[in-house]
Amino acid sequence: MHLSHAVARAEAGTIKAGRRVLESLTSVLAAYQPFHAAHAELLSHSGQDSAALAAYDRAIDLASNPSDAISLRQRRAQTVEIA
Repeated sequence: MHLSHAVARAEAGTIKAGRRVLESLTSVLAAYQPFHAAHAELLSHSGQDSAALAAYDRAIDLASNPSDAISLRQRRAQTVEIA
């Protein structure tokens, strides 16, 4: 619920607020791949590319589905291109 709330806030234009909510969940969702993927997206949109890359790496490591890992690698590569 809180993860969805953080992402919704960010999509509504309050990225900082969304990041604050998301970062408050770090210890609880440390092993949850979608958390790291969402965190990476918010960090990337905030211009924090090195932190976003680290979050993408963690999401890729936790991906249980090969297609998820491929998608995350593509998003990570786009972040590298932008940086």
